[in-house]
Amino acid sequence: MCNVSIEGFVTYPGLNEIQYLRVATRAVGLRANKAIVVTKPQANAPSLTGTLAFGFGGTSVTWTNALCDSAMMRVSRDGQQCFWTILDGRWLHWKAFIHGAYNVRLPDGTIDPDTEKTLAQLLTLLFQAMNATVDVSEVTSSEKPEVVFDHDRVVPEIEELLEQRGYVASYLLDGTYKVYRVGSGATLPNDGDVVSFSNTMNPPEKPQTLRALGAKTRVQSKLHMTPVGLDTDGKIKKVKDLSYTPGGPGRVDGWDGMDLLTFNFVTDPKAQQLALMSVGKWYQVEFQAKDDHVIAGGGVDYVPGELSVTNILQYLPLSDELVETAIDVFGKKRRGKAYVEGTFYLDEENPAPAKNSDPFSRVDRRDWTLDKELGIVKFREPARMIVNESVTPHVFTFADVYLTCSYSIDNALRIKDRYIRDRSLGGSGADQLRVEELERTLICEYGSDNKTISNIIDNEATVDVSADFVLDNAAASYTTSIGNGILYRGIRQYSPDGINLQVVWSGAVPGSAAPYSTFVSQGMESHPLVPNSRERRQKRINERTNLWNSSRGRRYRNSKKRSD
Repeated sequence: MCNVSIEGFVTYPGLNEIQYLRVATRAVGLRANKAIVVTKPQANAPSLTGTLAFGFGGTSVTWTNALCDSAMMRVSRDGQQCFWTILDGRWLHWKAFIHGAYNVRLPDGTIDPDTEKTLAQLLTLLFQAMNATVDVSEVTSSEKPEVVFDHDRVVPEIEELLEQRGYVASYLLDGTYKVYRVGSGATLPNDGDVVSFSNTMNPPEKPQTLRALGAKTRVQSKLHMTPVGLDTDGKIKKVKDLSYTPGGPGRVDGWDGMDLLTFNFVTDPKAQQLALMSVGKWYQVEFQAKDDHVIAGGGVDYVPGELSVTNILQYLPLSDELVETAIDVFGKKRRGKAYVEGTFYLDEENPAPAKNSDPFSRVDRRDWTLDKELGIVKFREPARMIVNESVTPHVFTFADVYLTCSYSIDNALRIKDRYIRDRSLGGSGADQLRVEELERTLICEYGSDNKTISNIIDNEATVDVSADFVLDNAAASYTTSIGNGILYRGIRQYSPDGINLQVVWSGAVPGSAAPYSTFVSQGMESHPLVPNSRERRQKRINERTNLWNSSRGRRYRNSKKRSD
């Protein structure tokens, strides 16, 4: 290791003949910041990880768990020099994931107690997932945001929770974190080591519309199923349109009274095998229970003017879960499971007297499966009913089947409808906050006929309150930022906080009168080597948008396959 001057030093394991520390930065947030160390060229690579230390005048700063990320060699009038980029310990935390659902809302708007956590508890859980220690004593909000983590990276989830609520996380010099409310922090001294003091101002680029874009809207309702079968051309069709329909395709009553167990009347062997596999067993979603696409009742009309539902493909894929919760076999509240009900013939082996089940009788879950992508309920055995029990001989036809499940609806552009809350700010253009925990849900309740929607439990008002909270904090950021910059001689052991957003340590070439300085940005993040909060947020939005676009591409391709 090599001393920079009589009083200054820089060390990192495996770096030899160090000339000086060019710069080291530390800003608020969870993304790793960097230091650049200048050395003479060396043959051997330094340690991949270790402790970076630098000091001057008896004061030093150490970065534990630092990472030697990259190197660049330069030849100039100063000779051959190697510039090493070293990241602080936050690089470790990007490699952390989390899954689980917290503050799950029940149909009545209350929180499932098994998932309940305050914002401070939720943040503590997230930092623990990164194997990091955090001080959340300044998080006083009583909010309990509903979040669902599906094996997601921890860092972006923490960033969104904090940013949307007016907090920042600081990575302290001791390797732990502390969460600060924006605007709170240490008062810096105005002492004899102050070299300069500067003021900065940054007017906002205020949008005309600020949008909170939430998760896909989920609807729970009862869907009427129509009997379908697999045709010889490989396509799934309504039973009346199959090429082997008795009497020919289009014959509505062609299957009535036919033997739906053996299909001996189907002469084509291939068609007979397809009939045995699917006819009487497969039922596909066609309409809402009332044989239309209207989702309205109790003063709630879900489908907005720009969203027209005309095709079953707009429902797909279906979910095997409900929106409402149920008590499982372990006594825990979970999302309920989809269920099938209808009118069925009860006794095939002893048909005298022939009898149907009561309307909307529930079918044992073990007797059917759900093909979510195609929206088809597949029964293990043929599901049949009797048209008229008073007629002899009895005429068999297909069962009257209904599926209660949840789903999201495609709009005309084949994109799932999402919760949206807009705020006018009077500027120009638009800005968007993607907040997946804002999820609107609708649960349809039915009248005595089990088909007519009598009421819809809609949580939109509750979600609006949470969205306004996010928009309030975001709107507050579109104000003119007044910042200060203080330059000190030597090394200061400062960490960023809610006011002092950025600390930069700089070294000069050996022989300078003051080889080290510490610059603190107050109220703004002004150092060009460190992305500011707006740039970090845009990067996070781009990361999520790229992921969403790739998922949308897969969804589009799958939908094309279904429609072909």
